[in-house]
Amino acid sequence: MRTWDSGQGYSSAILAVMRDVLGWCRRPAGQIRWRASIGLALGHGDSISHILESEHATEESAKAWIEQRLPATPIPSWGRQNAEADDLSLFGRVARGRVLTGTLLPGWETDSSAETWHADPAGGEVRWRRRPAAGARVTAR
Repeated sequence: MRTWDSGQGYSSAILAVMRDVLGWCRRPAGQIRWRASIGLALGHGDSISHILESEHATEESAKAWIEQRLPATPIPSWGRQNAEADDLSLFGRVARGRVLTGTLLPGWETDSSAETWHADPAGGEVRWRRRPAAGARVTAR
């Protein structure tokens, strides 16, 4: 049986591992971030699942991440097994929000007052569409 000396107690060893594995948890609460995600959609936009996610300090960095990864991301095999392959598509999304702390695992809160960017793969490139904020009023001209 291994014993721990007072300088490296069992609890502090576990915490050190948790900090290494969950390094993103150390970000300050409330810090504005941009979350880039690549998702799988069925038909005309019904989102099934997010496949990849990444957080960025700037909107430009998040969009560049999508532009680099979306065209090269394959549809996962589990998606093809559960739906008609012709109805599946990948999409990208960039949203502004903040990290929520104070719970066992930090969460994410999207800023509902900010517009989001949606991306569709188009022949090896990405076509961007801007979506108004969820709470924004859209007026017809």
